[in-house]
Amino acid sequence: MSRKSKIDAAKKVEIVEQYLNGELSQKGAAKMCGVNKRSVQDWIRIYKTEGPEGVELISLLIIIR
Repeated sequence: MSRKSKIDAAKKVEIVEQYLNGELSQKGAAKMCGVNKRSVQDWIRIYKTEGPEGVELISLLIIIR
């Protein structure tokens, strides 16, 4: 059974960029999005290694599976 992301890719990118700019904490981002902190950490890791396109691609793969 596939999982559907609660947050769309564009919102994830926006959240990560706010975190990287010091505007938002990981805990605050998680609470705001209704996800656990680990999910936000995953988005940040993917963004740092793959860029915003990586976050969008991973989001698409989760929906397709």
